[in-house]
Parts: sequence; structure tokens; C-alpha cells
Amino acid sequence: MGTTARDYAKSCRGAKFADGLAVKGEEVGRADDAVSSWLRQLGLLTS
Repeated sequence: MGTTARDYAKSCRGAKFADGLAVKGEEVGRADDAVSSWLRQLGLLTS
């Protein structure tokens, strides 16, 4: 994701940032499991 996290941190001082999830455009339709797993790892999805 390049410098996105650094750029956001610079412009949103005091904000907390978690690890991102990269999904290629052609994989979006098949990314449900990856998104669910990522959200669980962040503690944002419990089931």
C-alpha cells in the first residue's frame, strides 16, 4: 500500500492504524474469506 499509512499518520495525528489488507481488483469477488480473517485478526469480527 505504499506510503498510505505514513501519509495518514502524518495528517491524522494521534490516530491509531492497524495492518491493512491488500486485495487485487480481479480477486475482489473471491476475497470474502480473506476479509473475514483480516477483520478477526483486528478484533473487529467475532463470528
